[in-house]
Amino acid sequence: MKRFLVNFILGVSAVCAGADEIADISNADLKIADNVRLELHRQMDTSALLKALQNEKRPEIRDGILYSLACMKCEQALPILEKLAFEKLDECPAVILGLAKYDGTLPILQKLVANGSKVAKSALFMASPLPSQDKLRKLISESNDENEIVSAIYSLETCEKNIEFMLAYEGKTSRVLKAQCNVLSKFGGKKSAEKIFEISTKKNVYMAYPLGLCKDSTDVILDGIKAKKEFAVIASRIGRVSEAEDILYNQLFEKNSESYTKELKISLEVVANNYTALKLAQNFTKLDVKELPFYVKILTSALMRMDDSSKKQVVDILKEYAKIESPYQKAVLKILGK
Repeated sequence: MKRFLVNFILGVSAVCAGADEIADISNADLKIADNVRLELHRQMDTSALLKALQNEKRPEIRDGILYSLACMKCEQALPILEKLAFEKLDECPAVILGLAKYDGTLPILQKLVANGSKVAKSALFMASPLPSQDKLRKLISESNDENEIVSAIYSLETCEKNIEFMLAYEGKTSRVLKAQCNVLSKFGGKKSAEKIFEISTKKNVYMAYPLGLCKDSTDVILDGIKAKKEFAVIASRIGRVSEAEDILYNQLFEKNSESYTKELKISLEVVANNYTALKLAQNFTKLDVKELPFYVKILTSALMRMDDSSKKQVVDILKEYAKIESPYQKAVLKILGK
C-alpha cells in the first residue's frame, strides 16, 4: 500500500511552497512546470493556475494549465480558451477539448467543426449526451477515426466490462495508447497497472503519470525500478511510493546512465525517509564532495518526514561532522540550519 507523503510538491522542492510561490513556473523546465501544474490541478487551486498562466509562454505548459482550468469550469479561462481555439484550431487540442468541459459551449464547438477542426468533432462527441457503454466499446473496436476512439475511451465509465475490455484492447497509435493508459489508471487495480507497464515497455509510450497515479500499482512500480525502467522511477515519485526508497537509494550508487541517475535523484527527494537519511548520515564523509549539494537537499527533505526518534539519531551523527572544518562541515551546517 502506498504511504502518501504529505505536503510535498512533486519535483519542485523538498520544502513546501505556498501557491503564490509555486505558481511562478515560467523559468522552470518543462517536467517541473508540468508537475506543478498537475499538483495545482489536484488541489483545485484556480487562483494559482490563473497566476501561472499570466507569465507562461510555452504552448505545452500553457495549454495544460488552460485544460486544468477548464476541468474546474473556471469562467475566467473560458474566453482565453475560445480565442486560442479559433486562432490555432487543432494546433491546441487540449484547448478545444477543454471547451467541452463547460456547459453551453456546443455552439462554439460546432463553429470550430465548421472551420475544419477535427478535434472539435471529438469534443462535440464528449460534450453530447453519452451513448451506452456497449456502443462506446463497439465504436472503440470498429472505428478508424483516432479522435473518435480517444473520445470514446475517455467516456468509458468504471465497471467490470469496461475494465476487462481495456485490459484486452490493443491500441494502434501512441495517442490511443495514452488514452487507454489514462483510463486504466482511473479504473485502478494491479491488473490495470500491469497493462500500463506492458504498454510502456512494449509500445515505448511514456506512461509514468498513469502508472504512478493508478491505485494498487506499488508492486508493479517496484518491479519496474528493479528492472531499471526509467518511467517506473518517475512513477514512484508521482505516486509517492515510499516503499521504493531503499531500491532507489541503492541504485544511486550503481552504474547507470546519466538520465537514469538524474531521475533517481529527483525521486529520492520525494520519497527519502528514515532509510536514506540514516545511510547518508553514516557515510556522509565518504560521499563525493561534488555531489554534496544534492545530498544536502535529500537529507533536508528526509528530515522533514522522519519520526522524532529517527530524526534525532541522524541529527546526532551529523553534529559530529560539524565539529571538524571541511566541505562536509559546511554541508552539515546547512542541513541543520546553522
